Amino acid sequence: MNEFFTKFCELEPAFIFSDIAALDPASGGSSVDAMPYPVALEQLGCTRITTLDIRADSRASIKADYINWIPEQQYDLVITNPPYLIALEYIATALDDCVDGGFVVMLLRLNFFGSIGRRAFWKDHMPLYCIVHAQRPRFNGKSDSVEYCHMVWKKGFNPDNTKLFIV
Repeated sequence: MNEFFTKFCELEPAFIFSDIAALDPASGGSSVDAMPYPVALEQLGCTRITTLDIRADSRASIKADYINWIPEQQYDLVITNPPYLIALEYIATALDDCVDGGFVVMLLRLNFFGSIGRRAFWKDHMPLYCIVHAQRPRFNGKSDSVEYCHMVWKKGFNPDNTKLFIV
C-alpha cells in the first residue's frame, strides 16, 4: 500500500493529508487486524478520518451499510477496498459523498475495467488514474492469482482516458 500512497503523492503534490477529511466506508479491521487505510492515512498526517463498516467485529467507529448511510459532511478523500459485487455502487456513492475536486480511491481487481455492464459508467465516470500493483496484495496473510489496482477518481473530472501507472 505504501507504493500506492507514494505514487499518489507524486501525482497530486498539492493534496495535503493533514488538511483533509477522509472516509473509509469499508474499514475492516478486527480484534486481530488493524484497519489498513486509516493506519496509512494517520502515517501521512491525516487526523480527520471517519471509519465505517457493516461488520459488527470491525474496528470502525460507525457500524452501518455504506450504501444506505447518510453522511453528515462531504469528504476530501473516500478510500476503501469495497465489496467486489457492489463495488460500482460504492464508487457512485463515494462520488456523491466527495467534495468537488476531491478524490475517490478504490482497491479493485484490474479486470474491473473489462465489463460490458460497466461500459456506460466508464463513459461518464472514467478514473483519472489506475495504479497497478506489480506485487499482488495479501489479504488475511494470503495472496491470490489476481492483479489489483487502485482506481482514482477526481470528482468533477471525467478524462477521456485513464493514466496507468505500475508500482
